Amino acid sequence: MFYKNTITALLAILFATSVYAETAYVSDIQFVSVREGQDNSTRAVERGLRSGTSLQVLERSNGYTKVLTPKGNEGWIADYYLTENKVTREKVVEQEAQITELVESKLIIQKQLNQSSSLINKLKKDAARLTSEKTALQQELADLKELTLEAQEIVKSKEVMSFEVDSIMQRLQHAESEALRLKDERQLKWFMIGVGTLILGVLFGFIAPSIRRKKPNNGAWS
Repeated sequence: MFYKNTITALLAILFATSVYAETAYVSDIQFVSVREGQDNSTRAVERGLRSGTSLQVLERSNGYTKVLTPKGNEGWIADYYLTENKVTREKVVEQEAQITELVESKLIIQKQLNQSSSLINKLKKDAARLTSEKTALQQELADLKELTLEAQEIVKSKEVMSFEVDSIMQRLQHAESEALRLKDERQLKWFMIGVGTLILGVLFGFIAPSIRRKKPNNGAWS
């Protein structure tokens, strides 16, 4: 139980230290060393910390600050080597990096704008082409409607002509029938005339001798 409470307390301390840890930066000096004690004559724990290096502050005492380096080494460094803010050179580098990033972002945005402009121009051309095609299709539709009306008129005219032709054909057939009838009647008429003439001739042949025989008697009486 004791070990459990101890571990819990240590974890709480470490957590609190990490949450509230102070950060310091190596000032605008080329290289700085971290030493075992609060004296430049003590052994260097880590050498060559560059300007702008971020250090975690562990303790402050007598013009010195105990820090934790990025490599995990603990040691003391004089306060005049430290600053609470990033040094000017590091800020310039950071700003240059930001400017570079902004320039790259601007180039990307410009490229996207160019692509968008090209796409817009293409869409405008497509819209103009579609408008032209629509106009042509509307004209073709109007022409088709006109042709349809003309075809309907032709069909109506054809129907009228067909009716008139049928009427004429019926009249012709009637005329032919009437002509045949008249022809038959005429032939019959001439046939009857011929028969009548023949009968008259036969009768005259029978009557004529009788008339001749009676003529002498008439002379004797006179």
